This record gives sequence, structure tokens and C-alpha cells, in this order.
Amino acid sequence: MATGTIFYARHERTYVLKLVGELRYTLSESFNAFLERLFKQQDFDNILIDLTETESIDSTMLGLLAKIASFMHARFDSKAVLVCNNPDINQLLDSLGFYGIFTICEQGPEDAAPLQQLSADTTSADAMAATILEAHRILSEVNDSNKALFRDLIDALQDEPR
Repeated sequence: MATGTIFYARHERTYVLKLVGELRYTLSESFNAFLERLFKQQDFDNILIDLTETESIDSTMLGLLAKIASFMHARFDSKAVLVCNNPDINQLLDSLGFYGIFTICEQGPEDAAPLQQLSADTTSADAMAATILEAHRILSEVNDSNKALFRDLIDALQDEPR
């Protein structure tokens, strides 16, 4: 089974996140930890997310993308840029309301900074479960349809013993 990889770079005042391959919840804990560190930085005012090499993306990872959108709105009163040229993924983004919370385009800037690979470390099953729950809560806040779509999953995750 193919797995996903996340790369990042800072180019001028923009952080570039490139998500490649099959992006599943198994990457969520390390991606979330990276985002928490990133959100504390003062050296940027924009985030560009490149999904041009994304083959598939699950709801947990989509929830973490929604977390980026929420952060950008709260801190900068602006939208992160999401680059995606895959019609299937664009349809998924549209169905989850991402066109309202991101600036989505099919082509990104040509000049890119050298990318570094994000390590995919995990610390514990409890930490991963907490990240999955948080991601789905954020995703459910995008719109009312998402609330209904993810309500049962969120309820089940909240009821799991830790």
C-alpha cells in the first residue's frame, strides 16, 4: 500500500505544505504537531497547501486542513491557498465546503523553495485518537452538512475509553 508524505518550506512570508500520495490518519499526529509549532511562528502571513500530487486524502487529514483555514481566518483574517488539479479531490473539497474557507486554484506559483520532509513520528494511541477527534470536530464546523456527516463518528470517538 502506498503511503503519504508531507513536505514543507518557507518561501518569503509564505509556508508551503506539499502533501504527496495517500494521506491517511496515520500521518495526522505528526502533521498536527507540526501545525501547532507553525501556528506559534511569527515569520509568515500566508500558507499555501499543494495537493497536486495527492492521490487520496482521508477525513482526518481534511480536518487538519480545515484547522489551517480556521487559523488563517482567526490570525490574519484571510484564506490559505489550496492548490489542487485532481478533479476527484476538488469534488471532495467542494462537497465539504472547502471552497468557502480556502482560496482554491489549480496551479501554484512556479518559484518554490527547497522542501523538507516532515517526519511521521507518532507518540501514542491516545494522542492519535485525540488528534483524530479534534480534526473531525474542526471539519464538522465548516458547515451544517459536515456536522450531520461526522456527528456519529465524533460521538463514537468521544465515547471511546482512553
